[in-house]
Amino acid sequence: MPIYEYHCLDCDRIFDKLRSISRADDPIACAYCESFNTRRARITPFMALSKNSTTGERSSLAGTLEGCKGPCASCGRPCSR
Repeated sequence: MPIYEYHCLDCDRIFDKLRSISRADDPIACAYCESFNTRRARITPFMALSKNSTTGERSSLAGTLEGCKGPCASCGRPCSR
């Protein structure tokens, strides 16, 4: 499940929430003021580390859930993939 960032229009703060894609735009209470006057801002960039079970070597995947190779469409930051 992706982690989405939401913006609260009442207290002007941003908070994260792990949600299924099908519930991404459902109403959600602000983590700070509990207002439901919130909007989805973007999908949070992520990094995953995995360990090869055969060799024990670690590898990493970094980027965003969009898998872009340039600036992200949702946030405009450079993508490291």
